[in-house]
Amino acid sequence: MVTSIKMTNDKSQMPNDKSARAWPDAASFEKLWSEAAEKLHATRPGPAEELARIALWRQQEWHNWFRWRICRKGFDWSKPGVILLLALGFGALVAYGFRTGAWYVTAGGVVAWLTVVNLSSFVYFGLTLPGPPRTVPAPLKSGEKLRAEMGLYPPGYERRKLARVWLRMQADDGGSAHRFELAFAKLPNDLEKLLAAQTTWRMQRGDAPLTQAVVETLAESRAEIDAGTRPVKIVAWRWEEKGLAGFERGRE
Repeated sequence: MVTSIKMTNDKSQMPNDKSARAWPDAASFEKLWSEAAEKLHATRPGPAEELARIALWRQQEWHNWFRWRICRKGFDWSKPGVILLLALGFGALVAYGFRTGAWYVTAGGVVAWLTVVNLSSFVYFGLTLPGPPRTVPAPLKSGEKLRAEMGLYPPGYERRKLARVWLRMQADDGGSAHRFELAFAKLPNDLEKLLAAQTTWRMQRGDAPLTQAVVETLAESRAEIDAGTRPVKIVAWRWEEKGLAGFERGRE
């Protein structure tokens, strides 16, 4: 079941200025919001684009890709790898004990090796692993301004190396919303400040707060998008500081 994004131009339903942050300013945001279209016309990505996105992810966040490749794509190779390392270490320690008679070294070594291997595996792989980022849709028009919902996530969130800007826009084909997961090595200054301001909210609720945004589509080809070029830019945003709604990345 598809849940539509509820966006409004009714100022009575807009956040109160006293409890909201806006960029560039409140008046500019309201003007752009009122002029922006509600639905995006874009090409949905297919299998080829998903492969290209994974290749880009490998370049941007190699360790995350490597962990996913070992543990989540097909067979989980981390478990037999840990068992093999333990077996090799235990075997070497037992051989040392037979050869020297220093079984106290073997006993201590077994405990130390077990601890080192298990802790190293836990630290590197963790309890959860991030999967490949979402494949980005390709807008068909450039220079079009649209209403969007935005969520900001800092570097390190869910073991991601790069900061993420998530955008959700209604689709003109009546299907599920278009979702953009944009990676940034460095966020623009306005978004960097907003991210810092949302830190407490994000820590308390375990998600990014829902932020209204106006985005502009750019003239980028599918090949450029697959190579990492962002097909949209954020031209204005507004966040109600007292709002309780989270972005909810899984919501369509």
